[in-house]
Amino acid sequence: MSGRIAVMMLAGVALAACGGGNDKARSLCAGEVSKRIENQLHRIDQKQMKVEKQEDGQLNVSGEVVIQPGTDKELKQTFSCIVNPGTDGGEPRVVNMQINW
Repeated sequence: MSGRIAVMMLAGVALAACGGGNDKARSLCAGEVSKRIENQLHRIDQKQMKVEKQEDGQLNVSGEVVIQPGTDKELKQTFSCIVNPGTDGGEPRVVNMQINW
């Protein structure tokens, strides 16, 4: 089953490489969600993630994760993530993550 998770994560990274300026934030947040639920089969559609710039310049990223997709235990949860885009000279990074259980 962990091989299936790796395939889904690689597909997500490939999708992130195809888009515009907010793709790094989407990719960082998807990676953070995956780390937090790493022991469960899951799917995250980065193209459906919403990115909004906050007044302080940070990016608010929100989306949905499907846990155990395609099974009778399938569960959809939303998440929100705050990304510092690295405009202060540093690398972009996740500064806050919340999965809404």
